[in-house]
Amino acid sequence: MAWPSNRLLIGNSASEFIDLIMRLAPAGAYRTGPFIASYKEYERAAKDAGRTVIPHSDKATKAGVTVIIHPNSPSGEFMELPELEAVVQAAQAEGGVVLVDESFMPHMGPNWHDHSALAFVEKYPATIIVVNSWTKIWCCPGLRLGSVACAEHWYKIMKKNQTPWSCNNMAQAFCAAVASDVEFQQQTWKLLPEWRQRQQGFITALGWTFNESSPLWVPWVFVDCGSAEVAERAAAVAQDAGCPVRWCASFGWRGAAR
Repeated sequence: MAWPSNRLLIGNSASEFIDLIMRLAPAGAYRTGPFIASYKEYERAAKDAGRTVIPHSDKATKAGVTVIIHPNSPSGEFMELPELEAVVQAAQAEGGVVLVDESFMPHMGPNWHDHSALAFVEKYPATIIVVNSWTKIWCCPGLRLGSVACAEHWYKIMKKNQTPWSCNNMAQAFCAAVASDVEFQQQTWKLLPEWRQRQQGFITALGWTFNESSPLWVPWVFVDCGSAEVAERAAAVAQDAGCPVRWCASFGWRGAAR
């Protein structure tokens, strides 16, 4: 990431920092992103921290934390930087924090930093925190490897409250090795859009629809199967065949699969 070490924490995947930020951010509600469905771990952590959950459209209630998943999981929408900056400015005005989850941003390509929320940390140091789960791009979920990039102020607060030794030696060694595996990265950036287009063709042939606003580099397809029954059955059949398809009921979208 080429980020200063005094503003970069490594930890036990993104989940550790999701819990930390929900506990340490300014008082107020948790405001969701403006998407039709979102990763529910943030809602769980917010409720555990005693926060109420409000929709993105609620501007009358003060939010201590606003979360933007960039790109959004599971629907795949991607917020361009001007739109994202407007969210950060609104949070700054009400004294809250924006947590931007960029766990899937590295799939974009070698210039993903140019589209990253990291660009706003210097400009809005009290307001924005960027979290990454490196288990996605490097396909290593069992190793539990994540990071948070932020201003030094937030770094010190989170470092003080972080569980000691939360990132094990195996994960650290893997991170040091895989970060220099340029061939793997280049292969990912080349094949991902090709595989995505192929998968979308299969989905269309089945008579289903997918979220066309999701860029081709997003490493999944959000599919409307028409009904909850079909979505559940499709996920089960795919699982039996060894293909990872997730029924999106846990995201609050029962008629979709990812």
